[in-house]
Amino acid sequence: MDDDIKESLTATETWVRGLYMILFTIIYSITELVLTAVVIFQFVIYLLTRDTNDRLLEFGEDLGIFIYQIIQFLTFNSEEKPFPFGPWPYGDGPGEPVETSPTAVTESTGGEVEPEGDKATKAAKSTKTGGTKAKAKAKSSAKSTRSAKPSSAGDDKEASE
Repeated sequence: MDDDIKESLTATETWVRGLYMILFTIIYSITELVLTAVVIFQFVIYLLTRDTNDRLLEFGEDLGIFIYQIIQFLTFNSEEKPFPFGPWPYGDGPGEPVETSPTAVTESTGGEVEPEGDKATKAAKSTKTGGTKAKAKAKSSAKSTRSAKPSSAGDDKEASE
C-alpha cells in the first residue's frame, strides 16, 4: 500500500496534470469575466434594438462549450485539454438545435450505431454528455412512456368489473 502511494506521489504525469488544472482554473476565472461582458453587452443591444447580435450569439455558444470543456477537464471527466492546447470549440450556430449525424454517432460510440429504440432510454444515455436539457427530456420522455402504457393490473380490474 505504501509503495502505491509513493509511486502515485512521484508520478510525473500527475503533477503535470495538476499544473494544467491550476492553469485552467485561472483561464476559467477569466472566461467568467468574458461571459459576464457578453451577457451585459447582448442585453444592452437587445434593449436598444429588440434584436440579438448574431456574432455574440455564436461567440456565447462557443464560450459555453469552452467552459464546459474546462469543467470536464478539471473534474477528471475528460483527459482532453481545452483551448489553447486543443482546438477552439465551435457550436452549430445561434439558436439551431444540435443534431447528431450518423457519422458522429458511430465515432462517439466506437463504430456502433444504436437502433431507434426507446426515446427515454436514449435520452437517459445522453445525459452523461448532454447536461440539464437532456436530463429534463429523459424525465419527460419517461413520464410520457409510463403514462402511455396501461398497466396490466389496472386492465384486469376493469375487465373483472
